[in-house]
Amino acid sequence: MRRHLSILCLALFISGCVASLAEVRQRPPDQVGNFAAPAPALAYCVLRAIEAIDSPYAVHFSGAPNEQEFFLTVTRQSLLAQRIVGFELYFVARTQLTQVELREGHRDGHALAQQAWPLIGRCAQQAPPPAASAPFPPGVSPK
Repeated sequence: MRRHLSILCLALFISGCVASLAEVRQRPPDQVGNFAAPAPALAYCVLRAIEAIDSPYAVHFSGAPNEQEFFLTVTRQSLLAQRIVGFELYFVARTQLTQVELREGHRDGHALAQQAWPLIGRCAQQAPPPAASAPFPPGVSPK
């Protein structure tokens, strides 16, 4: 009985160290970068690249309907069936650039987060460049 109680207490202690997604999103970013690639193409490329890494974590993709913001949230289940956030990438379309913020969650997600960050740069090199804003108003072309 004593052993079961100590295992339960250990599990509760460990689960108490797990940050919720809301807590992870409130933290300042651990890394920030600007990349010359359209946000949708960059986010989808990074999604595929992270999914290819052998890991106990699963990648969840969500985006705003206007395709200007995307989240890649990397999570796994704990022994107590709690969702543990390893890290999250937040993609925001800016003029000519996509800003990416990395926020780390649970400490065991750190290694995967460090593997994922260079993938963003590789995907940015593979993605088509963002559409340049036209120097002329619609319907007007250079002569």
